[in-house]
Amino acid sequence: MSKPFLRAIDLHKSYRQGNRPLSILQGVNLVLGQGQRVAVTGVSGSGKSTLLYTLCGLEPIDQGEIHIADLAVHRLKPDEAARLRRHHIGFVYQFHHLLAEFSALENVAMPLLLRELSRAEAMARSRSILTDLGMEDRLMHRPAQLSGGERQRVAIARAFVGRPGCIFMDEPTGSLDRRTAAEIQALALQLSDRFQIALVVVTHNQALASSMDIIYRLEDGTLQREA
Repeated sequence: MSKPFLRAIDLHKSYRQGNRPLSILQGVNLVLGQGQRVAVTGVSGSGKSTLLYTLCGLEPIDQGEIHIADLAVHRLKPDEAARLRRHHIGFVYQFHHLLAEFSALENVAMPLLLRELSRAEAMARSRSILTDLGMEDRLMHRPAQLSGGERQRVAIARAFVGRPGCIFMDEPTGSLDRRTAAEIQALALQLSDRFQIALVVVTHNQALASSMDIIYRLEDGTLQREA
């Protein structure tokens, strides 16, 4: 495997449920190489989304270490963790989380503008990737004017446009019909190959999971690699 982009070592995470701790992660270990793609499966409530949020520094861990792009995520201050996410990580969620008042083009350009690229360059790069995804006729449409599949294409373009080292995908096809889900899966894999971007995909979709390099199942707070 190439040099690891992400290393998670002995992650523990719990929440309070009344007066009792509810243990979610109980010693998770994960190594992700550059451009490598892994799926994380498991029953609802097993902690899959929590795992994603801890890996990128959105949720603190109780114990363990997380390293991304040679940075110790578990030691970063909130503003440092936000900078890490801006430059090294992308996100795709089950529900697109597009900004309703902005066009598809503006939504995709947003992460680049946050990186302080010029507006002209951000728009040019966003137009290019949306065109690659077949959205050239929908650039100026707002999310309410797009279909579910089109909105998810915009969300994928937004995640990939900055060419981060890794993209976390939380049930990216969960709200789509089978045909549209297959299209979104193909687009994500195509862009991952093209830019050598690693993927960590939480999913119940077996077809999507099977298209990844490795499948893990989160069970009893630990990751188990499937054969």
